[in-house]
Amino acid sequence: MSIAGKPVTFTDAIILRNNSGPLTRLNNVPTLTVARKTANSLGLTGFEAVNFSAAGSFVFQSASLNSNGTYLFVNTSGFGQVTLSLDNGLVGGLVSYVLPAGQFVEFQSDGNGNLT
Repeated sequence: MSIAGKPVTFTDAIILRNNSGPLTRLNNVPTLTVARKTANSLGLTGFEAVNFSAAGSFVFQSASLNSNGTYLFVNTSGFGQVTLSLDNGLVGGLVSYVLPAGQFVEFQSDGNGNLT
């Protein structure tokens, strides 16, 4: 980078925010925000991301998965874990997938009602 043909250097600069990563995607795709501690039969139709603002256990409808959809799950609760499961399928090869506080995970639908 240069200004008026002279090189520019940065000293003791801090990065305030970058434009990549899960939070950017979370804020730029259709997102379902879940604020309850438990919920059964949540549908993902029309959504590409799920933001859990409360820890707890959540069951999603396998039938609502887009056959090749990619889904981002983010636990922004700040405390506790989120347990993800499908009513008729597996999440990451498990009956119940545990997502710790402050973490994110991305899964793709396999077209058979599972998230892999």
